[in-house]
Amino acid sequence: MLIFPMAPPALSAPQAKAKPKPTPVKTAAKPKWDGEWSLSVPDSDVIKDRIAAFTQTMNFFQRTLWKKKLTNACLPYDHLSMLGGVGYSITFGREVPINVDVNATAVAWTRRDDEEKFQASLKQEAPNAVSLVLQGDGYTLTEDMEIEGGTITLKATYSSPKLDQPFDYTQVYKRDE
Repeated sequence: MLIFPMAPPALSAPQAKAKPKPTPVKTAAKPKWDGEWSLSVPDSDVIKDRIAAFTQTMNFFQRTLWKKKLTNACLPYDHLSMLGGVGYSITFGREVPINVDVNATAVAWTRRDDEEKFQASLKQEAPNAVSLVLQGDGYTLTEDMEIEGGTITLKATYSSPKLDQPFDYTQVYKRDE
């Protein structure tokens, strides 16, 4: 009689393949808005030149009026300071900080010259984009900010019911080292 040795059942049963470990899902790092930012002049519009181009087709009286209004409302700032958390504290140049929540609730804000008073609100558009709305007397200044690495691109739009089309310009800020 022939005897065939038998393998234990654990060795003879088909082996189940080990499941590969799931690869961790990589989430995009939350952008770091906090910090000091300086205007990148070569990458930014010269607001004075944009105003001149925007008003060039207007008649003399309209051109004079809108140059003054746009120059007073659309100020160039060489520096931007931001601090984020539940809300944001945004300081343009040497202005008084604008302290706003990201829920678009309007808060009163007055520029340091005490001439311009605004209702300021902020809305988070995406993890890397916010929209600051400054509602002034008869106009709205919307500043859409997008952060990418060490750069904030600010696209400002001045709109008024008295203008046929909105006025816009772009400012680019680089993180201070």
